Amino acid sequence: MATQADVVVIGGGHNGLVAAAYLARAGLKTVVCERRDVVGGAAVSEHPFGPDWTVTSLSYVVSLLPPDLVRDLRLDQHGYHVYPQGPYFAPRRDGRYLRLPDDPVERHAEIAKFSAADADAYPVYEAHLAGIGRILGRCCTRSRRGWARGGRRTCSGRPGCWAGCAASTNAARST
Repeated sequence: MATQADVVVIGGGHNGLVAAAYLARAGLKTVVCERRDVVGGAAVSEHPFGPDWTVTSLSYVVSLLPPDLVRDLRLDQHGYHVYPQGPYFAPRRDGRYLRLPDDPVERHAEIAKFSAADADAYPVYEAHLAGIGRILGRCCTRSRRGWARGGRRTCSGRPGCWAGCAASTNAARST
């Protein structure tokens, strides 16, 4: 390949494709290299068990794309659509199963089939995860000016960002 590029993105998964799209939009000549013959990462559906079985192991991750990213890249115009999943279902070899419906009363009853204590504790667990999500969400949400300045990625500098962002915070604020 005799092409000159400002940036080479290694990996054509969903994260690499998003990074490449923003870098290219910032005016950088961007090349994406992927070792597989298919790109898309968690957005890929494949047929590992034959043509009758279409599966993806990570498509739920793609539903977590920030709405501004979906708008920026006009993903809906390219077929992006999140299909809500039904209740979580996990079968067991002994014939029992765990189902986690959206309705809290039903969910409590389903968990109580295995453990009343766990069923009672589950709302506290969900609240704990929501709190973690609020903290990490602030760190994972990019600022509009923080993606590419002179070819470098900068942190959003938002309050609550974890220590790994600290080195980039001053650069983000000075741009």
